[in-house]
Amino acid sequence: MVTEIRQSGRELAERKPAGDVSDFLSRGTIPNLDGLRALAVLLVMLSHYGLGDWIPGAFGVTIFFFISGFLITTLLLRELAARRRVSLRNFFLRRFLRLQPELLAYLTLSAAIGSLYIGVPRRLDFLTAILYVANYTEAFSSIGLFPLELRWPQLWSLAVEEHFYLLFPICFFRFGPDGVQRLCIPFLLLILSWRIVLAAAGAPAEYLYVATDTRIDSIAYGCLVALTLWREPEILRIMNRWTSIGLVAAGLIVAATFAVRAPWFRETFRYSLQGVALSVGAVAMLTARGLRASAFLRRPTMRWMGRMSYGAYLWHLEPRHIFDCVTGEAAANLPLGEAVILSSIGVPITFLIAALSYHCFQQPFFPLRRRYGSHGL
Repeated sequence: MVTEIRQSGRELAERKPAGDVSDFLSRGTIPNLDGLRALAVLLVMLSHYGLGDWIPGAFGVTIFFFISGFLITTLLLRELAARRRVSLRNFFLRRFLRLQPELLAYLTLSAAIGSLYIGVPRRLDFLTAILYVANYTEAFSSIGLFPLELRWPQLWSLAVEEHFYLLFPICFFRFGPDGVQRLCIPFLLLILSWRIVLAAAGAPAEYLYVATDTRIDSIAYGCLVALTLWREPEILRIMNRWTSIGLVAAGLIVAATFAVRAPWFRETFRYSLQGVALSVGAVAMLTARGLRASAFLRRPTMRWMGRMSYGAYLWHLEPRHIFDCVTGEAAANLPLGEAVILSSIGVPITFLIAALSYHCFQQPFFPLRRRYGSHGL
């Protein structure tokens, strides 16, 4: 089996961006990455701690999707430019070592702790988590194929990302960076059209929200931005003049997606418009002026929370489960004041657990990940 991309490495190396604001594309840490992760996971956590009517948790997941597309594409481009090849084997091993240790530890510990107050998880809960099909389990449940409630419902988004990790490198191998870039916009339009078709046919909102075939475009927007900036890094210099307009436009588009409550819009165009807004906002934030305007995302606390975001996302429902069992009241139905109190307790506890998870189950694998070419981003 061919496991390396070679054909366009020389051309890509010659086109590797260099100089001032675009240096981060070819090496080093990507600015604001950890800060955006922190923002995304905070949105998700707060919405699940009873503030869902005020905090757009679903948008936090969409931010995570965009980051995944941008990051993975950038790392593949870096490797191809530096080595003139990309090892698919090493890519899949890096993803496995990045995601599986903390996930398996979480499933084991959560099952053991949860058995004391919720009960022992079913075999199906473990299978859907380990096989990364939690999203389709929920999607098919929403259309009545097998109604059930999963023990770890938050894992649906990890399933979407894992499907992307399986498919995108193969497309990268088959079509090369330029070919993938040309296919991105038709692909984005195809997924939007597919959502419209499903919505018109009466597909449940839950299916449209969690299924890979209806949400993978949220990741593809990040891929498109990374490919475009790599090919045309001068966009950042041009955009630098219009940074304020770009940031305001992105904010207004996102606000509009929150303001329009019509189901047909929320189930179809909402995700596409948020992808456009994140694309514009990301480019604007990566300009020289944008980096100054978004300096808060690079504060030590935000960067630390961003590094802990994977573990925090995995563990954040456990405090809520304990609260629900102890009080007999669902966190989602709490009055605003009580939800704020729960959030002020649940968020720090979750990050404490995430830090322990990071140091115990992720850091020990850093040397092995670096052996397979990990950049640690």
